[in-house]
Amino acid sequence: VKTRFKKFLKSLYQRMLEEHGSADQCSASTSGPSEPEQPVIAGLANDGAQNVHVHALIVSHGAFIRVSVRHLVEDLQCCLPAGLKMNQVFSPCPNTGISRLIITLHREESGPRASRIQFVFINRKDHLDDVKNSD
Repeated sequence: VKTRFKKFLKSLYQRMLEEHGSADQCSASTSGPSEPEQPVIAGLANDGAQNVHVHALIVSHGAFIRVSVRHLVEDLQCCLPAGLKMNQVFSPCPNTGISRLIITLHREESGPRASRIQFVFINRKDHLDDVKNSD
């Protein structure tokens, strides 16, 4: 599963740069600040999506997502939301749970590379509250 996710990320990065990146954007982002602003988390559906120009929706099975999150955290050293405990990070993804990441890409001779990966939230399921209340 981990190998499949690595291949998926490589393909996703390549496609994002091909469809949305320009040489100017990539070079400008490399000279930017090393620590971008923390995303605003207000419990809203668009948390962390402000000023992000490219979005990708990824849908998968909870077990695949769990392995993917572990790879992002342990191998790629992504940044986690403040106050989140590791047992929350690696807990099983609930059905229809949502996680949001902000990925900063840079173009290199060997291909696109993520210079920063930051989780905005992990395994959020508050969007299901209305469904539960309507039963």
